[in-house]
Amino acid sequence: MNPIRKSIKEILEILASKENQIRYELDVPIANVPAELISMWFDDTYHPDSSQHKEAFSAEEQQILRSFNAFYDSRVDKLPKTLDEMHASPLWDEIVKEAQRVCKSIEW
Repeated sequence: MNPIRKSIKEILEILASKENQIRYELDVPIANVPAELISMWFDDTYHPDSSQHKEAFSAEEQQILRSFNAFYDSRVDKLPKTLDEMHASPLWDEIVKEAQRVCKSIEW
């Protein structure tokens, strides 16, 4: 699998599953998981203007990812700062469900 696709798939699979988020926290105990999930998407992984990104995804997939990015970005500043608080937040539930929808739409 293309490395950009693989990275996006991996972060979306974490975002789409509270169980995967808990596992990530257990696997990387020094990490602030909420901050990591934000940074991994916005800073490390999602770069839609890069030529590698454009080569990795079809036009339809790029649109799906753009929509998810806008959805996530519109909520990110309102998110709680701990994983327990995030998991209790209806706002986070919306993001998890949207990430699940993206994974299903791209057939991951």
